[in-house]
Amino acid sequence: MPPKLISHIANIIPRFPKFASNVRDPDARRAHFTYAHLPIASLVQLSHLLRHADDVINEITAPTLLVHSRHDHVVPPFTVRSTARR
Repeated sequence: MPPKLISHIANIIPRFPKFASNVRDPDARRAHFTYAHLPIASLVQLSHLLRHADDVINEITAPTLLVHSRHDHVVPPFTVRSTARR
């Protein structure tokens, strides 16, 4: 989603409730604080970061470890595979 559109949405709806924790392990979920809402303005910053990262990722020359949880329901696995192919 374009950052300008997200900014407009953030002006109308500053935060959005999270329906469930992203942490699968119940012990870890109890032990670590998580926010009940997602601040929409943070999506603007994330969008800018992703665009910048996409522009400079081919400049990385050092060996880099990419990690993805097989239980991650937010970031799809193809994202890490696509990054590794660059």
